[in-house]
Amino acid sequence: MEKSLILLVLIPFVSSFVSFAIGMINERFRNLFLFLVLCVEAYITYKFHRMIKYGGSVDVFINDVMGTGMVFKLDMFRYVFVLITVFAFFMATVYSFSYLTRYEHRNRYYLFFMLTFSGTIGMFISENIINMFTFFEILSLSIYLLIIHDEDEYSHEAGEIYLNMAIFGGLIQLLGIFILYAYTGTLLISEIGVAFKSLGAVRIVISLLIFVGYAVKASCFPLHVWLPKAHPAAPSPASAILSGVMLKCGIFGIIMIAKDFLSYETWFLNLLMVIGFLNMLVTGVLAMYQRNLKRIMAFSSMSQIGFILVGIAVFSASRDYGSYGVLLYIINHSIYKVLLFLCAGAIYMVVKDLSINNLQGFGNKRYLLYTVFLFGVLGLTAFPGFNGFLSKTLLYHALEAYVHQHGRLYNILIVMFEFGSMLTVAYSLKMFMTIFVFKPKKNQSDHVDKQINKRLYIPLALLAIAIAYEGTHPSMIMEFLKPAAKIMGGVADFNPHFYTAANIVHSAVIFLFGGLIYFFFINGSLRQTVGDEKVYVNPTVEWFSFEKALYQPLMHLMMQGIPAVIMKIDAYSSLWMALFFNWIHRISKLRFKTTTDREYSVAEALSKMDTWVNTVSGSIIIVLAATMLIYMFITV
Repeated sequence: MEKSLILLVLIPFVSSFVSFAIGMINERFRNLFLFLVLCVEAYITYKFHRMIKYGGSVDVFINDVMGTGMVFKLDMFRYVFVLITVFAFFMATVYSFSYLTRYEHRNRYYLFFMLTFSGTIGMFISENIINMFTFFEILSLSIYLLIIHDEDEYSHEAGEIYLNMAIFGGLIQLLGIFILYAYTGTLLISEIGVAFKSLGAVRIVISLLIFVGYAVKASCFPLHVWLPKAHPAAPSPASAILSGVMLKCGIFGIIMIAKDFLSYETWFLNLLMVIGFLNMLVTGVLAMYQRNLKRIMAFSSMSQIGFILVGIAVFSASRDYGSYGVLLYIINHSIYKVLLFLCAGAIYMVVKDLSINNLQGFGNKRYLLYTVFLFGVLGLTAFPGFNGFLSKTLLYHALEAYVHQHGRLYNILIVMFEFGSMLTVAYSLKMFMTIFVFKPKKNQSDHVDKQINKRLYIPLALLAIAIAYEGTHPSMIMEFLKPAAKIMGGVADFNPHFYTAANIVHSAVIFLFGGLIYFFFINGSLRQTVGDEKVYVNPTVEWFSFEKALYQPLMHLMMQGIPAVIMKIDAYSSLWMALFFNWIHRISKLRFKTTTDREYSVAEALSKMDTWVNTVSGSIIIVLAATMLIYMFITV
């Protein structure tokens, strides 16, 4: 099984280049090859579950790699992330076979898509933090090439802001890793927590530096600005992976810091609490204003990440609801967000536009698309009977336990959590009602007769079934999560009752108020009459922008200003050094006469210095000079 763990990373890495070579000859053979590769990956993943489902682990150490060796580990906690990665990439790749038929550079797309797959798996199973960082950066670079796949002006702009933030986040993280090794002498994640106990405040500095890199990938506020630009730019299958998998890479790193490094120290959990609610509420509000379908989903992803961060933050107060709630939310968000982004891609194939003002009524009489999109929305909004209801309920009870432990003043946290859930309902209704309920506009009648490729519905249907099946069979997923929750620090035996009257009534209240926000604010205020038709407006384009006010000038300074200053310093330094050595050279050529009328140059005198130092007179003069200098310093 140790070799199989290596193959889990190696197979997609090698297959990315093999598929590129095959695709240059025959694209159908390439697609068949990739499908077989994904089947093998799924089979290996299944075999590992049979081996470690009772709490074991598989460990691999490879010498003479990266200087420190390569250390892989797979336990049930890591397996949760590996499983959602394999499942999401399988669905997105099968979808891509039909979606990319009219795209250029398809062969290049699959090359970097599989490299992203390999980098993601490698990161999740790395036990050495340098190995983890390496796979993390492979993932960053391959995702960049997926974002700019269309190679138009917008995609290059989105790719630039993403790459700049990814690189600077990675450099800050690497600095933290260097300091970590200098103080602890270890790079193994399982040993860092013990070493941290003997450190003082420096452990806070190390944790924050490493946290920045993961916070960028997890789109933590205010490091989130790359995501809403990257989603509309990337092809829809890549967007699905960005939201469904890559954001979880950041979450995985954040949990690692909280669990393995700091043993859930209060100061770090409080930081996650603040960031979590900012993500939940700020980006949830921004999602309501957006008019591009994928931008709505992008801001939604950031808002959902806020729920996960809050779940991690309240873990110390509720190790039962908290551990299961976080793990379940990670799984569920991946499933319904992959589904929704793939649905957006299916719509784009027909309309070639993602502005919901131009998608009004597109889903009328498209019953298959209506059904799968509805399942995705019901999962996202935590409607009873669907997977999102399970995870949202667990996190809500975990937050209740946190508030009970800290006092009534903290009830404001429950209010904010519920408001964040209402925002989710509101912007989800905006998407669904506009596309599937409203009547098409007159100028959009040409899209009515166009059909969606039926093969696209295969992965969409499988994802929709997974959402409904999990929501109606909670005991199955809870049993699966028991060993993972135990490794996370939770309890091994936990069997909550989801479909109680209180939980269902609470969900109904959330949907009622979310519907009111949609009806009175989104549909009543943001949908305005322009000319002869009603369209959505987005006043946030004139609001304060972190990207324009802070990140773009800062990155311009870092990428152009600082290198320019360094180049000038280097040029002037080189000039003065050249002048100095030229002066030394001229001085060395000067000649002088001694009392014996013998001529010496400075260079010749220096070459004779070692002989003179060894004489009695030379030694006395050096001692006297040294004594005078010491006396001068002492008296001063």
